[in-house]
Amino acid sequence: GKIVGEVNFRPLNFESISDNRTRMVQQSVFQSGGDRDGILQSGMERGVDDSFQRLDELLEDGRYDLINYEDN
Repeated sequence: GKIVGEVNFRPLNFESISDNRTRMVQQSVFQSGGDRDGILQSGMERGVDDSFQRLDELLEDGRYDLINYEDN
């Protein structure tokens, strides 16, 4: 179905949860519950989950590394 309305993405936050683990948090704000439900039914959530699972695999096998940036 057609997705109507708009979504506002809040800033992406990274939270340290252990010495070598980080939680990424992003909040999405929708105009209505119907808009939110439309996004969830579109399959977007599955695509995002699949993308992060693939990123986890790439980081775990050691071929890639993320640089740790800190604000001064």
